[in-house]
Amino acid sequence: MKSVLVAATAFTLAAASAAQAAPIQIITFGQLVQAPTPPGSTPPDFAAPIANFSDFAAYWIIDPDAGTKITTPLPAPSIGETVSFRGSLIEFGAVIFGPGFAPLTIGNSPASLRQTFLLDNAISGTRATDQFSAAGGAYFDGSELVREVAFDRDLGENVFISLFQLSFLEGVLLPALPLLLDGDDFPDLGRLIETSPSKLVTLRFTHGAPTSAAEMRALPQMSFNGINLNFNYIYLDDVETPEPAVLGLFGLGLAALALRRRRAA
Repeated sequence: MKSVLVAATAFTLAAASAAQAAPIQIITFGQLVQAPTPPGSTPPDFAAPIANFSDFAAYWIIDPDAGTKITTPLPAPSIGETVSFRGSLIEFGAVIFGPGFAPLTIGNSPASLRQTFLLDNAISGTRATDQFSAAGGAYFDGSELVREVAFDRDLGENVFISLFQLSFLEGVLLPALPLLLDGDDFPDLGRLIETSPSKLVTLRFTHGAPTSAAEMRALPQMSFNGINLNFNYIYLDDVETPEPAVLGLFGLGLAALALRRRRAA
């Protein structure tokens, strides 16, 4: 435990002089609540032990200068664009807790696109939204399902994580416009964490062997939302960057430490 605390001190001292575009590590912990099954969707048939998930600790390491910027128009009737920064999400992971089973560890797979994305003043109906997200899940290479999130045990045949997403949002009614983002450049993530009116963590499990995105959406799924979230962030630019595996262990160790403190309180 002492080594985690020493590392945390070193990274915290570095944050004071970090530049806006510095790599950043975001750490959060909280509780998981199961989302209602969407109307018209198939109820999940793979509940145990996933249905018992109750707490989590997670981290994301993001480098604003590492991504390739890709702009895609939003589908009608929405107005605006999705801007993704492929490769900017250096690493992510989480430890998930629940009664009656050992903690589940998840992280990005080698096939992950490791991307973040934003919406600036995206308009749908009478609402305008700013959103920045770091996400991993599953996508298709032709008809082959590519899993971006790996986990440390078998949760059942053809059970996979179709979404693990961190989001910062602000939505307002027109003619007002949200102020969370300003243009399509990579935002100052420290400012987003401090000022975002809505912070979300979403985790979704899906069961099946789809061959297309439409098939995947129709499969049985179980989703969780994070509540009672606690956030910390650490800039990494003034610290000699360890290997990714070391960064991941640091992130999980610090987040799990914080979760244990909260559960013991």
